[in-house]
Amino acid sequence: MSSVHSQHDQHHHHIYPDSPTPSAPYEHGYEEYELDEPIGKNTKDPVDVSGRVLGGAAAAGGIAGLVFAGPVVGVVAGAGAAVVATTHGKAGKAFRKSGEVMAKAGDRLIQIDKKHHVVEKTSKSISKGAKKIAKAIRQK
Repeated sequence: MSSVHSQHDQHHHHIYPDSPTPSAPYEHGYEEYELDEPIGKNTKDPVDVSGRVLGGAAAAGGIAGLVFAGPVVGVVAGAGAAVVATTHGKAGKAFRKSGEVMAKAGDRLIQIDKKHHVVEKTSKSISKGAKKIAKAIRQK
């Protein structure tokens, strides 16, 4: 074992006792930087995101939160996703991409509805079914 490792072992306590000794000494005072952050820009400023991408990111986060944890978490996750979409870094980039995908899916659904009148047909069917149920209840 090198002298670097033995000096390092004297000052570094492992969280997991069976884990191997790091190959380089731990250094203090260095900050981590995301590799995809733009150089020359203030990364604390929000990223300019279109309303449709922001809405798509919120929808994606909200749906995921709803599916995995319920309506309250869905609302919070949707809002959080919209906020993260305005940040620099990998997470912001991922949420902007998911927002764009959701926005394109929404555009496609609108095209399908215009062609096939899905919303109108569904509304009529629900209304017709509700009237039948109400009639059946009144007859009892």
